[in-house]
Amino acid sequence: MKTDIYKIITDKIVTLLEQGAEEGYRLPWRQVNKFELPRNAASGKSYRGINTLILWCQEVERGYSSGQWATYKQWTELGAQVRKGEKSSPIVFWKNLESDDVENKEEKPAEANRRPILVSHANVFNAEQVEGFQKVSEEGRSEPLEDYFSKIGADIRHGGGKAFFSVYGDFVQMPFFNSFESTDAYYSVLSHELTHWAGGPTRLNREFSKRFGDASYAFEELIAELGSAFLCSDLGLSADPRKEHAQYIEVWLKVLKDDKRAIFTAASKAQAAADYLLERSELRKAA
Repeated sequence: MKTDIYKIITDKIVTLLEQGAEEGYRLPWRQVNKFELPRNAASGKSYRGINTLILWCQEVERGYSSGQWATYKQWTELGAQVRKGEKSSPIVFWKNLESDDVENKEEKPAEANRRPILVSHANVFNAEQVEGFQKVSEEGRSEPLEDYFSKIGADIRHGGGKAFFSVYGDFVQMPFFNSFESTDAYYSVLSHELTHWAGGPTRLNREFSKRFGDASYAFEELIAELGSAFLCSDLGLSADPRKEHAQYIEVWLKVLKDDKRAIFTAASKAQAAADYLLERSELRKAA
């Protein structure tokens, strides 16, 4: 019987979301006890999109403190040995295909005309599942955060008691800096709102009403939450989920249960937004 990798991964994330709801809105991608992106131990490259989410969930569920992963063969080539009886974790590989929907195609950003297609998957093991590997600590970023966010070029305004992105005004509204409990909390919320901003009509042009109907707004919030998590990890920031997002968990669960590919779409769009923001800030160059 053919393995349904979409269903396997979606079921895992649904289970962790349900557990988080029972514990009071804790999200699986916000529970990692360090703030780094999962990386391949052989290449040193960070995993992206849905793979970041998959491996974060595995680190939470199994209590791993390491963010380094590799296949059985890669660990062997690194001089390490996967311990007998250890269970692997799945990652996926995809490529972007041009969308079949050519209506108004020339008016949309290039990214909006592409859709990710899963082409294969592999199994990886965490560094804590192997013997004979010398773990290497990652160096933190040194770029000042204010410089990073200013280079993005978004219209960021301050005042009031709420944070939001105005689609019609095309600006991000933030409470004053001293309204937040910590520096990381401020930049975490700003990352969330800028993920919304990146999906604006003149940028990545995200729109899900046709696919998700009344749940489209909550689905956009899921993308922003994932995008913020990706950005905060890239910038070395700690971040906790915002309490107001607890109301979306029930909707997210319904969407994921009804559409086994929805979490792949959310992670792909969140990764695209994170890449877009990082490229605009000149911290990451386009591939």
